[in-house]
Amino acid sequence: IGAAGPRLVADAPACVDIGSNTTRVLVAEPVPGGLREVLAQRAFTAIGPGPIPPERIAAVAALVAAQVQAARDAGADRLRVVATAVVRQAPNGPELVAAVRAASRAQVEVLSAQEEARLAFAGAAHACG
Repeated sequence: IGAAGPRLVADAPACVDIGSNTTRVLVAEPVPGGLREVLAQRAFTAIGPGPIPPERIAAVAALVAAQVQAARDAGADRLRVVATAVVRQAPNGPELVAAVRAASRAQVEVLSAQEEARLAFAGAAHACG
């Protein structure tokens, strides 16, 4: 994740996805008939399963803060930060959420199993056309 540059688009939706192996950021621009990818980055974080080591919490918090800033720099005005099963199931998942919130100044939504499955299916269905 590099230095801030000019905003690429205006009013773009964005998502940061904190998963068990990777943390991803996606910024998209609304276009007729769908969305156009503006920014997509993935970093390998390997935070699970089980208790998340304190050094991983700090590293993920710093990474998500950088991804949130990159999304805002790219034009994201609507940002959703979500965490998946690895955070939901970790006994110290709330610690990771608090650290990410403090570092990024963004709200973090820990997805329910049902919402995580729904979003995974929607993403797969979209990728298939």
